[in-house]
Amino acid sequence: MLEDEAINLENAADWRSEKDGQYPDDERNTEAAEICSKLASELRVLGKTPEAKRFEAIENFIFREASQGEDDDALRVSERWNEYRGRIGFDHFPGSAKEYLDDLMRIACEVVPAAEYLVPRQP
Repeated sequence: MLEDEAINLENAADWRSEKDGQYPDDERNTEAAEICSKLASELRVLGKTPEAKRFEAIENFIFREASQGEDDDALRVSERWNEYRGRIGFDHFPGSAKEYLDDLMRIACEVVPAAEYLVPRQP
């Protein structure tokens, strides 16, 4: 699951690199590509940390329903995650893979409030 997310980030980095070529005066694309690449690398070493386990639990909870034909929530979560990922370096600046996963989990819980029980409240 984290590998899929790392690949999504690498794809976002590639897309931002292409945009950098189209808009060479806008340094945000370069910075966004660097952030996405860094996050992808960090995700690959998270292993079975508590953050990774919580993310996998939420992802399983939401996307398990999609595999059973109830995919509205999964579609909305995917769309919001894609929007978030596409705005990294412009509107969103996660400083670490943990922060990135926390943001994705927050988005998932906004879309599917029933998933909140999988994410312990932060003090």
